[in-house]
Amino acid sequence: MNKTTNLKKYILQNQDIIRFVICVIACHFFWKITITHNEIDLSKFDIYWFGTDISTPFIAMTQHIAITIHWLFSLFEPNTTLENTRIIFQNGLSMNIVWACSGLKQMFIFSAIIICARGIWKHKLWFIPLGLFACHIYNILRITFLGWIVEYHFSLFDFFHEYITKYIFYGIIFLLWLWWNESFNKEK
Repeated sequence: MNKTTNLKKYILQNQDIIRFVICVIACHFFWKITITHNEIDLSKFDIYWFGTDISTPFIAMTQHIAITIHWLFSLFEPNTTLENTRIIFQNGLSMNIVWACSGLKQMFIFSAIIICARGIWKHKLWFIPLGLFACHIYNILRITFLGWIVEYHFSLFDFFHEYITKYIFYGIIFLLWLWWNESFNKEK
């Protein structure tokens, strides 16, 4: 009986973090199970959700990101060129912005976390767009940084792409949730 009481007390004390972890895991697996795409060539925009083609937002986002990053690079590197969503750098190397670089999965996870979090909906209605904007800005900065890596330190690209910038993205989502949890999660 005492162990059950302690477990209930522990769960109540940590319900917000438990809810966060469950939501992240559920969103990740929901995405993996329901989104289908060309596994061999990520540059092909054949993205489906429950069999419905949802490629359009991914195409729009990757084109926006490619144009923005090309513009940022052209401020300092005027010989950088853009071909569709491929940025070609002065050193001859290129970086293709594929659908998985859109940040839409991370934005989905962030939105779901805040929707599932405790708190007043009128705050969620402005906090979610603010968080989505923060995710988008980080994604632009992340891909710009990776472009700089391609331009000047190509041998480090895989390390930064796979192990550093991706997890910083999830760290930012956690910090946004923490801000929400500390400031807005209490029903008033």
